[in-house]
This record gives sequence, C-alpha cells and structure tokens, in this order.
Amino acid sequence: MTSQQMRERATAALRLIAEDVRQHMPYPHAGNRACIAVVANLFDGAQYPLNLNYLRSLDSAQTQACLDIIAYDVAGGFGTPEIQDWGVIDREELCGWFEKLERRTAPAPQFG
Repeated sequence: MTSQQMRERATAALRLIAEDVRQHMPYPHAGNRACIAVVANLFDGAQYPLNLNYLRSLDSAQTQACLDIIAYDVAGGFGTPEIQDWGVIDREELCGWFEKLERRTAPAPQFG
C-alpha cells in the first residue's frame, strides 16, 4: 500500500469515527468512548494511556477504523500533521471528545 493510500484510508477511518461520535454526543456509547480513547492516545499517549480492554466494545467497522488510524500513525504518518489537523476534526471538538473519557485518564488538554 502506498503512503497516499494509507493516508486516504486513515482519513476515511477518522471521518467514520467522527461521524459516529457526533451522532451520539453528548452521551457517547462504549464503542464511541473506545474510539475516542484510541484517538486520544495517538494525540498524547503519555497523558491518555490506552487500555486495550476498551477495544472489546468496538463493532467491526470501528475496529477496522481504529486499526487503520493506528497503522498510519505507526508508519510515521508520512510527514502529516497531528491527527487534529487532518481536516476531519478541529482542536475544540477533539478537546470536547477527551472530556468524555473516564476522569481517571486525564483532563482535556489546554490548547493555546
């Protein structure tokens, strides 16, 4: 798979996750929260550690979307900006997502 194909696949995956999370806000279900946890971990793994048990609540489409995003990130993202700069979700919305995670993980980051 080329870097462009990986980027397109990861962007489509993030779009799928974003649309699903938006449909269920302000009360995301377990699968949404698991997807948010994956995105948060890629954003700042030290602040938002990923408990792999969360992934058990994903349906097959969410699982594949998360794996596509992780695969792209692991491959180095090929010089792409941070996940909040992919043109799918802005920083303000992303910050709102993080607030939906269990408080045990961390408070939402402050963007300045």
